[in-house]
Amino acid sequence: MVFRAERGSPVDIIFKGRRTDVQERFRRHASAKLGKIERLDSRASRIDVEVSTERNPRQSDRRERVELTIRSRGPVIRAEAAADDRYAALDRALAKLEARLRRSPGPAQGQAFSFPGRTWRRAPAELSAADGQPVSAGPGSGPGAGAASGRDAFPAPGRP
Repeated sequence: MVFRAERGSPVDIIFKGRRTDVQERFRRHASAKLGKIERLDSRASRIDVEVSTERNPRQSDRRERVELTIRSRGPVIRAEAAADDRYAALDRALAKLEARLRRSPGPAQGQAFSFPGRTWRRAPAELSAADGQPVSAGPGSGPGAGAASGRDAFPAPGRP
């Protein structure tokens, strides 16, 4: 079954139950917890919450599984966790999701460009300037790079 959260929120929260029912109490609890996601990722347009139950008795400590998926204009970010209680599984999955959102580069952190052997990182102010000279964060680049870096910086003993 698919349930939608309240309509006033700018982010749609869609609940899916696999082999289980999603109670109203859990939907309210999850909607309140997922409200923090809007602050971390303003581009998020939809959050899918999928709750499933493992029926194998040997998996009783990981019986409830919660999968969270954020769909936005950028990449899809996903986290899942399992526990014996669906509320604990939600907390674990939410902690993983928040860590991934904090790690992912956003518009405030600038953009990183990678090429083989080099990585350029531009700050947001430099992105608008578009001067054509990237700020390099890789080895052998930046201020002081050039003849004074690499092998030439320290000649071998006995050589002038």
